[in-house]
Amino acid sequence: MIGCRQDCRHVFYCSDECEQQHWDKFHQYECPFLDKIFALHDLNFNDDVINYARLVMRMLTQRLLEVLHKPHDMSIKDIWTSRSHFDKFSIEKKKEFEVVAKILTEYILTRLIPDKIKDIHDFIDFTQSFLPDTADVEKVEINDFEFWFTEMAHFCLLLNDATIIEVTKCLLIKVYILICMEEINALFHITFALEGYTQAPQTYAMGMYPLAAFVNHSCSPNLARFPVQEDRENVRVGDVVFFATRSLKKGEELCYSYLEREYELYRKEQVSANEIVEAQAKREQRLKEEFFFDCDCTRCFNETKGNLDTSYVTLIKELKCTKSECKGWLIPSFEKYMRCEACGTSS
Repeated sequence: MIGCRQDCRHVFYCSDECEQQHWDKFHQYECPFLDKIFALHDLNFNDDVINYARLVMRMLTQRLLEVLHKPHDMSIKDIWTSRSHFDKFSIEKKKEFEVVAKILTEYILTRLIPDKIKDIHDFIDFTQSFLPDTADVEKVEINDFEFWFTEMAHFCLLLNDATIIEVTKCLLIKVYILICMEEINALFHITFALEGYTQAPQTYAMGMYPLAAFVNHSCSPNLARFPVQEDRENVRVGDVVFFATRSLKKGEELCYSYLEREYELYRKEQVSANEIVEAQAKREQRLKEEFFFDCDCTRCFNETKGNLDTSYVTLIKELKCTKSECKGWLIPSFEKYMRCEACGTSS
């Protein structure tokens, strides 16, 4: 295993070539700042906060490459079409986002743009255009901005100029909104390799996939997804493949589940109406708290009446691994057969 050339101890590589590619593209910017990201632990923030902060940091680094005319498959403008729901998060979450947004705006000001600007006019132009405009900027309030800017002005040698203050505040708010977009729209990749197929899967990566943000949720989905694990002719590691869980009718809306597909209730020999109603209520609460909507899918309709949903019964029968102790689901392989994502059993 190969570490960072600057010994930052936050990244490791499989080869010198991999390290060089990552340094040239991203890590030369991110390396000196990762300690500050991981220091969020000292403020009692958990690993989830560290992970999304790193993802948004990567999005900002990628934006710099985009500004410097180094094209990539995904543009920040693609992400910017996502909904942020910035006004619906809890007060506690909003405070958390402010802390992370201030750190990441500092990252832009100290790591991404200093050697790209020559004077105050360059700074204003670059800062204004770094992230796309949005009308939501006028609706977001950032606490203690003046105190934070005073620190940044000293650290970044910014002038205490009204225009500079305004464009910096605007940039900070845009970063805050980008964090909200990430929280609502990021996809997580899971693996069973760490603790085995008899345990719940573990998250090992996360990313933004703008097209996926336009796919709606259903608790009995007709789509599922899996991450690509190795480069192939038409896909590469990190891509997400969506596949149909059943035959689709012409004009039928495509939906996947934003939550983990649970199955325990549907595998019990006997289940009461109260159990079904309670399970649906818990799922509905999660969707409301994490994604800010009420689900009206057929499964929810049936379960609120205490009935199991026949379409979900079929989904479990056809796609849940048949090993009783296995937590995995069947996914299509590139060899054109179905296999379990956890234990590897083919079907």
